[in-house]
Amino acid sequence: MAAAVQYLEDGDCGRFMAVAKRDLDGMDEAEKGGVMYLMCRCYFKDGDYDKGKALIMDILKTRYDAVTDLLGDREKVRTLAAALFAGEAGKRGKAEDVKEVQAAVDKDSTLDRLLVRDSEGTLVSRTKLSYVLRFHEAQAYKNSDRAEQALSILKELSFSSGKIMVDGKIEGLREAVDSMTAEITATAMVWFKRLFV
Repeated sequence: MAAAVQYLEDGDCGRFMAVAKRDLDGMDEAEKGGVMYLMCRCYFKDGDYDKGKALIMDILKTRYDAVTDLLGDREKVRTLAAALFAGEAGKRGKAEDVKEVQAAVDKDSTLDRLLVRDSEGTLVSRTKLSYVLRFHEAQAYKNSDRAEQALSILKELSFSSGKIMVDGKIEGLREAVDSMTAEITATAMVWFKRLFV
C-alpha cells in the first residue's frame, strides 16, 4: 500500500483510488481504516461529498478504534475522519452533518487530539477534536445563513486554544474564531444598513 500512498503524495487520487478499491477487501484489518480515510480525502477532493460522507460514517461505525501511521505519526483514524468530514460539511453549510459526526465520536471528542501539520508535514499543534468539530459546526451555520447559531458557538470557543486548518491554511483557533465572528458581524451590519436605506 505504500506505493499507492505515494500516488497521493504526488497528487494523483485517480491512481491511488484504483489500487485502494482493488485491494481494500483483501487488506490487513490493521491497515484498512487508514486506507479508507485516505479514500475519503480523494472523494472530497474530487467533489464527491456523498461517497466521502458514507465512507466516513462507515469508518466511525466499523473502524472506531483503528489507528494509522500512513501519514507519519500514529493517529486515531476516527479523529482524522471526524475532522476531515466536519471541515467538508462546514464549507458546504451542512451543520446537521457536523452534528451527526459529533454524535458518533461524542464520548471521545474531548480526549482525542487532532495533529495539525504544516505543508511540509511538521507537527504544529495538537488540538482537541471537540474544538475542531465545534468550529466547523459554526462554519456550517455561517455558510447556511444561520448567524445566530454560529455566533453562539464562536462565543463558546473564544477562549479555546490550539490550531486549526481553515481554507487550507493553519490558523490559531482563537484567531480563526475572531475572524469568523468579525465576518458574521460585518455581514449583519451590511444587511442592517440596507434595511434603513
